[in-house]
Amino acid sequence: MICLSDIYVFAIDVGKPENIGWADSMGNNGGVQTLESQLVEVGKMLSADVPVVLDFEAPIWVPHRNDFFEFNKARGGIENV
Repeated sequence: MICLSDIYVFAIDVGKPENIGWADSMGNNGGVQTLESQLVEVGKMLSADVPVVLDFEAPIWVPHRNDFFEFNKARGGIENV
């Protein structure tokens, strides 16, 4: 049986690329500059069978965009209608 204290939680606050932030259940946090390296660590945990919860704080919807660096760009105010 898994105890809640054994589960690693990794949360990402999705926003503009320069505003992306993350935090984890071990008290670590960072931004876009450290996101990739922390995701590598999350992958290592998953490979080692550590239970991981991935959490995303994000808008309810984003428009479909083909360019990765544009996918979370502001939605142009339509969400305020």
